[in-house]
Amino acid sequence: MKCQIAFTNKREESKAVEDLITQIENFNVEPHLVMVYCTLKYHGKYQKILDGLHAHFGDVAMIGSTADAFVSPHEIRSDGIAVVVCEDENAKIETLYEKERTAREGAKKLAEKIKCENGVIILHFPPVRVPGKIEAVQVILRGIYYSLRAKMRRERAKEFAHLLAEYLYDVRLFNLPQHILPEFAERFPEIPVAGVNVSHAQIKLDSPNIFCNWKDIGNGISALVIEKEGIEFHYDDIFPDKGNTPEETMERLRSMKGILKEAEAEFVDNVIISIDGREPQEVIKELTGVKKPDEEEFLGKLSSGKFEVQIPYTINFVNKKTGGSFYTGAAPYYPFDLYPIIFDTKNLDNKIFLGYEPFYGRITDFVRCIESLKEPSKFDFILLDVSSILAFGEYAYNYRDFIRDKCKDNYFGIFTAAPCAYLPERFKKRKYIPEIEKNTYFTGGGTNIVIEI
Repeated sequence: MKCQIAFTNKREESKAVEDLITQIENFNVEPHLVMVYCTLKYHGKYQKILDGLHAHFGDVAMIGSTADAFVSPHEIRSDGIAVVVCEDENAKIETLYEKERTAREGAKKLAEKIKCENGVIILHFPPVRVPGKIEAVQVILRGIYYSLRAKMRRERAKEFAHLLAEYLYDVRLFNLPQHILPEFAERFPEIPVAGVNVSHAQIKLDSPNIFCNWKDIGNGISALVIEKEGIEFHYDDIFPDKGNTPEETMERLRSMKGILKEAEAEFVDNVIISIDGREPQEVIKELTGVKKPDEEEFLGKLSSGKFEVQIPYTINFVNKKTGGSFYTGAAPYYPFDLYPIIFDTKNLDNKIFLGYEPFYGRITDFVRCIESLKEPSKFDFILLDVSSILAFGEYAYNYRDFIRDKCKDNYFGIFTAAPCAYLPERFKKRKYIPEIEKNTYFTGGGTNIVIEI
């Protein structure tokens, strides 16, 4: 596969589309796949941009999403639109999506549509999708209600936390990777699956957005299926190997830089009820020094796009089933006391570890998968954790030169939330610690993927 990339950061969407098409008209690739990624600069205008590009390309297979930044030959961009035009006469390429269903239902339905015997599946979905203002108010009110009920009737706290989790699932606020990836792993056990966890360092109402087949499908799940011989899939992360048992993994956590405190948590589904018998927000305030927001402050930050989700504090968990460990950010996100997270807690040990992200001195580990590349002539699709930019600032721009040296000029990558993956046994290089389900990997930061096509 070979690609050429057009980029623009013109503010007006019509001018941006004109600029992109002018560049694309000079390309010398036949479009078999088009990938479109936009920053939040164009929030609310994505469909107009897609319509303009669709008029030029016709019904070519198309995939994409919103993203915080892009990496392409010679550049890292964090403000604009990137259009990647790919040509591959030897690949069977298909793009599909599901929009109206909950995470499990949508993933199952989407997996049933796919036929793939040898290749790769690349999913785009938002692990957390913030709704519009009216729906956001409803979520806040429901969170406050169930939190108060759990506090007043402590013996029924798990019941009320479960009801909150069910509500958040039904309104599709959470699309948990461990609910989505297993649907594909079960149906395609020998096919690697990459999950583009579409999210932003600063989020706003009605975002992030998924694009597929020239439509802004908003809160949906899309699949790019590339069937071809010889595709290489490289997953890696910044963490040490997991232990042989959950107890060994716990010991490794205790020795990791950044762990500050052990605690006991009570949880159900994807909601933490208490930490050491106290409300989670109280413990997190002591860890971060920041109190939970009130409703007005919470909505104000979402409306203005200044709600920060990438923070340096973490809650670390151990999976009793896989022996793996993973973390989520620890911040006073919610204006209520129950604390939803991006993991289903059904197999987690009640012992948790509070601390901060262990990123210091590990800048090159965020692109460790690049070291595994085998054929520079192939097209490299790169998924990088946006928290590396936040952690290392301008030093992260060294990735541009590092990637260019390894990938030459036939590559494209995006920075978004840490990607997740399902890995058949032949693609595993070591005992990766963020094993959330069997051969399925996801955590709050520090993972990276490169796919050679």
